[in-house]
Amino acid sequence: KNARAQVALGHQFEEKAIRKRYRAICLGRLEGEGILTDPIDGRSATTRYQAVIHTPSVTTEWVTTVDLYPQTGRTHQLRRHLADLGHPILGDKQYTDGKVLRGKGLFLAALALAFHHPEDHRPLQVELPEPAKFASLRNREQRRWNVLKPEQ
Repeated sequence: KNARAQVALGHQFEEKAIRKRYRAICLGRLEGEGILTDPIDGRSATTRYQAVIHTPSVTTEWVTTVDLYPQTGRTHQLRRHLADLGHPILGDKQYTDGKVLRGKGLFLAALALAFHHPEDHRPLQVELPEPAKFASLRNREQRRWNVLKPEQ
């Protein structure tokens, strides 16, 4: 809430000392975990990912709930890395070819931020719950799959 704190937090961002966790639902079945290092606009970019939940989908065969840990902070880094991997984020009008749920928005949300207090340097972590629309989408996709493809 003051200029000194703002500067201290700015330094943590510059030094990549702030850890962030995002959650997305992407198209297709993304397996396991890995590190994406495709450059973005000629600059290095690194994102660690971990698949969390696989949900069958009548429309796309699978959707994957994935946790994302950006190591760098490039514009649209998470969206571009997943799209380049062949698993664009659901609702991404810019990096997806047509698989957009109208009115549902982008299925990407920040879930956690870890940093050191700007004055006393104690470690802090802020966590948020997954947006309700994520579970709603997974439940809907599973129900539709069970009705339309019960034998599988």
